[in-house]
This record gives sequence, C-alpha cells and structure tokens, in this order.
Amino acid sequence: MLVKTLVCLVAASLVRGATHDPEVDMNAVEMIRYWGYPAEEVEAKTDDGYVLTMHRIPYGRAGPGPEGTCKPVIFMQHGLECDSTNWIANLPENSAAFMFADAGFDVWLGNMRGNTYGKNHISLDPKKEKFWEFSWDEMAQKDLPAMIDTVLQTTGHSDLYYMGHSQGTLTMFSKLSMDQEFATKIRKFFALAPVGTVKHIKGLLSVLAEWFLPEFDLWIDVFGYGEFLPNSEIMDLLAKWICGDSKIGDALCDDVLFLIAGPESDQFNTTRTEVYISHTPAGTSTMNIQHWAQMVKEGTVSRFDYGSSKTNQQHYGQSKPPSYDFTKIKNDMFLYWSDDDWLADPDDIKGYLLTSLNPNHIKLNNHLPGYNHLDFIWGMNAAGDIYQPIINLLKDEMGGEVKSRAIRDLTKPFIVADAATSIELSIMLLKALFCLAAASLVTGTTHDPEVNMTAMEMIRYWGYPAEEVEATTDDILIMHRIPYGRAGPGPEGACKPVIFIQHGLECDSTI
Repeated sequence: MLVKTLVCLVAASLVRGATHDPEVDMNAVEMIRYWGYPAEEVEAKTDDGYVLTMHRIPYGRAGPGPEGTCKPVIFMQHGLECDSTNWIANLPENSAAFMFADAGFDVWLGNMRGNTYGKNHISLDPKKEKFWEFSWDEMAQKDLPAMIDTVLQTTGHSDLYYMGHSQGTLTMFSKLSMDQEFATKIRKFFALAPVGTVKHIKGLLSVLAEWFLPEFDLWIDVFGYGEFLPNSEIMDLLAKWICGDSKIGDALCDDVLFLIAGPESDQFNTTRTEVYISHTPAGTSTMNIQHWAQMVKEGTVSRFDYGSSKTNQQHYGQSKPPSYDFTKIKNDMFLYWSDDDWLADPDDIKGYLLTSLNPNHIKLNNHLPGYNHLDFIWGMNAAGDIYQPIINLLKDEMGGEVKSRAIRDLTKPFIVADAATSIELSIMLLKALFCLAAASLVTGTTHDPEVNMTAMEMIRYWGYPAEEVEATTDDILIMHRIPYGRAGPGPEGACKPVIFIQHGLECDSTI
C-alpha cells in the first residue's frame, strides 16, 4: 500500500517536471520552521517507558512579545493513524497550530505511542511485537497525563486548553471520566469530530469488524500483532470495496487513513494532497485497530477485550472489560461535528455522546454541515468555522480577566478616616521631610545617586531589568515591572509566578 502511494507520487513528480512540495520530505520541526515559526522538540516519558516527542511553537511570526510574557497554552492532539503534522499541513492561514501561535498562544502538539514521533522506549524495541501491545486505552491512561504534565511543568501553568481530533477526543473523554485530579488540568476541551461509540460508522473499521473480528485467529493471520501494516493484497481489495466509484484519486484510496476517515472532501486544498499523504498514516498498533473494531461490534466505549474471561480477569479484575462512564465528565466541552463524517458519525454522536455528556458542561454543540472527518483538520473552511471562533472566545475570556484584575487592584480610592487622622498624617510627613533636609545639610553636597533617579533608573542601577506598563482607568497609571532577577530570565517561555506589590498613602513604587 505505502509502496504504491510512493510510486504514484514519484510518477506525478516526473509528470510535473520532478518538482514537488518540499514539505513532503520534511519532519514536523522542519515544516514549522519552513514557514518562519520557532519550533522545539520536547520529550515526555510515560510511566510504562514510552518516550513521546511533542512539538512546540512558543510564539508566532511576530516574535515572542514583551520579555517574560506568560502566554496561554493550547495543546492539540491528533487522531487515529495521525501525528502532530495534522495541525501544520495546510498553509499558515489555514493551519490550526500556526493560527493559534500568531494569535499569541504557546502551542503544543502531542504525539501518541506508535506513531512517527512515538516509536521510542527506554527498553522495548519497536521491531518487536512487545512494543506494540497497546491500544487507545494506554494512550488515554498513560500518554495524555505524561504529555500534559510535561507541558505544565515546562511552562509553569497549572492548566491548559485542549483541542482534540477524532481519537484525540476519545482518549480525552475517557481520561476525564475516570480521573478528576487530571481533569483540573484541562481548562476547556474543544472536541473536533468527537468520538464516543462508533457502532454506526462507515469505512475500513466497519468492514474489519464485520469480516475479520469474529475470527480472532484470522485477524492475527492477516494483520499480525505488531504495527498495523496489513497485507497489501487485502488492502487493495478493501480499497476497491470502500472507495467504489469515489471521485477522489487513487492515491487517497491507497492510504489507510482515508479508508478509515472517508476519502471524499469538497474542502481540501488539492495542492496540499501530497503533503497530507506523505505524513499519514503515521502508525499505530494492530491491537489499537482491533480495539476500534471491538467498539464497532459492541457499540460501547469499553476497555480492550483480551478475548478470554481469564485474561480480562488478570487485567481488570472482572471477566469483561469495564466501560468508561462519560456522565462523570465535569469539564467545559465544545463539540464540533457533522452529518457527513464517516468516523464521528451523527447517529453515534446524537445517540450516545449528546445523551451521555452532562448538558450543563456542553458549552457549545456546533453542527457543521458538509464536513467529512478530515475536514476538521485539513478543510479550507475550518479556519473560519472553527479555529478563529475558538481564538476569539479565548481572547475574550482572557481579556475579561485582565480587565477585572486591573479594576480591582488599581482603582481603589485612598480613604482617610477623619480630619484628625489627616492632620496627624500631614504632620508626620512634614517631620520626615524636615529630617531628610537636615541630613542632606549635615553630609554636605554629596548624596546617594538614587536621590535623583526615577523608579526605572533605580531598578537598573542595581542590575535588574525594568519595564514601564500603563494601566488605564479614568487616568493613566504607570506600573513598574521587574520580570526576573539578576540571574537572568530562565528557560524561554517559562511562566513565572506573579506578585503585585502596592504602596501606601503618599507613596509610590520606589518604596
């Protein structure tokens, strides 16, 4: 399958005069930097030894902003058979990661075990089947907390915004339903093509569940039990069955991801097709695909079924795998779904998700006509329909917080209790001024250089960085900021705790 896809791309390249999009041969970091954005790789280690490489865009093309600025964090999680490049595969004005970086966010792109950037382990070899003994269960229970905790530790934040697509929503729903401590770290959850049950889906997973899942031995014979790299003849047959008379090109029907998610779209930028298929499928385990097929067959959101009561008992303490209870989720959720989605199909969304999730926590239920499963990440309309509205929502939220804090802290009037107190304070201030004048005469004409300095000059005199920031009430108030100490700013993007120091009566920031 992959060989055929490559052959198609090579042939197309020759027809066009041996030119193709340079991003076809790039990794995620190279793709980010290609468009003029900063890029970092950060590793997260799971408690069972997998090493996951995340990609970070700490700021947009306009630069990092004022030194010491603490940017809000958004974490984006890819779906089934995908990786972090999903969020950067379009042009910058249409790619979620680039849009959020340009809007002032610290953008983190996650990668689950088994994909292009999740094939490292402290002891297991990805060439061995043992490495591939996982499904989305482990991604939910081990990969998500490892990555989220690493992001929060690196940035100094206590929580973050989460945007997931497809499997990236299923894993988050599942984790939030069982771990309330973890749930406090997710400020808002934006679910694109959200997945709960998948009983009514179309495409490859539906076919696999019907043809192969009932015979476990047949499943192993065809697909093995390591990385999901099915027999090419079988995949050719499935491609013809699934694509049928599809208008889409053969290259997409040779790609596992499009057989799962649906090949047809009216929104794709066709000039980017070779970029899409050069980075997907990104890899997963056969066990994970089997877990998805089990979900199709059973119509539930349960943990992986090992096929025998004895083995299930060893893993779960019961003969059947336990189910996740989505009614327990208490986070604010924003859902984006469509009738034309093969994988996050409308029957399962209306019949399970919308009836299981607490309606008090569904802050937005956005039905978007005409979106297939991959349009939520690659469709040309997603920028205007999904990404920019989310950016506006979060900016409004953060702007409201900043405004209320300024009003609360900076516009309190100074109140003197009574006339007697006022007179007493005035006498004290006059005495203090008289003492200072006398001390100046005693010491002659020499005095401390800070006597004639402003607050900014005093701070810098001692080797500290200083900034002036204006706050507007009915008047303009000037605040003074020391963003870090003499040891320097620390790691780039580190979010320092903030302390606000307010002077007393007849004083200013120099005290």
